[in-house]
Amino acid sequence: MIKELKVYPAIICHLEDTIVDVAKKMMKNSARHIFVADSQNHAIGIISGTDFTNKVIAEGKNPELLKAKDVMNAPVESIDIKDEVEFAMAVMMRRKTYSCLVTDNGKIKGVVDYKSVMERIVKKITGENNGA
Repeated sequence: MIKELKVYPAIICHLEDTIVDVAKKMMKNSARHIFVADSQNHAIGIISGTDFTNKVIAEGKNPELLKAKDVMNAPVESIDIKDEVEFAMAVMMRRKTYSCLVTDNGKIKGVVDYKSVMERIVKKITGENNGA
């Protein structure tokens, strides 16, 4: 199960955050993407570095005037903390990504990465059971 893996903190912003503030938060955290959360900490969107290029710079928009809600992609796909690791792998393969948002009862819990998921799957296959 996902809850047996190391779940890393998710980098989040909010709908009304300016794109400049979002970019600064991503840079500070060396993040390739950031999740947009509502006031109850539910993931409602995601913004990637590519979104800044395609939706802001290439379109000549002023980032000072844009909000996260103007640039985000929605909905964002996530997995539940109680899901099996194989489901996480399927989601990452389908999305062609190396990480996946984890939620617990709909609220953002964090992120799992490809390496952790693969290590757990290999341990299941080989019968090893030395922790996460």
